[in-house]
Amino acid sequence: REDVMKAMQDALKNKEALQAAEAEVAKASTDEARAVALMEVFKLAPKDYVDNFYGDVKAEIKKLDKDDKSGLKAADIRAARLQKERKEVQDYLAGKITAKTPSAEALQAVRAYPNRDKLLPEPRQDLMMAEFRAYLDSTGDVDGAVLMLDKVVELAPDTETGRYASLFKIGILANKDRVKARVDAARKKQDK
Repeated sequence: REDVMKAMQDALKNKEALQAAEAEVAKASTDEARAVALMEVFKLAPKDYVDNFYGDVKAEIKKLDKDDKSGLKAADIRAARLQKERKEVQDYLAGKITAKTPSAEALQAVRAYPNRDKLLPEPRQDLMMAEFRAYLDSTGDVDGAVLMLDKVVELAPDTETGRYASLFKIGILANKDRVKARVDAARKKQDK
């Protein structure tokens, strides 16, 4: 019950701060001041609603902010690049690996991805996770696979994939013998 009250109080404070920021936008007399005031509105806007309800604020900031002090233009460029690279990685893997591809061949295919070091961290992590799976399945080397998960986390620990790899590592280490037995059984079946 206290959590609900605190959440309601926080929401009210945020609403008041948002209204004050919107009032500052109305007072702004220069483009630069307007951009700064709009950026404050954008920062205070509920994150779940920014794209749907504050797109006009974002567009105006980008128009007024010629030097991209807000970082919004750079963030949009990065987001577009990220989407493109992730699709390229996904398409590459789908074109090279199927459910019937032997794990050793899958490992080679993943490792052959061109210019992987030039990718943003998130698509590089996607490739590293595919490499981890293929490596574990082809070699049965649980310890080596865990080291690969460490590299995924080290590259970008705060991404969804970085957090997933960290949790996955904990699960593997807690069930190392079962994981090894499952991988060995699958490798024997694949060798037949």
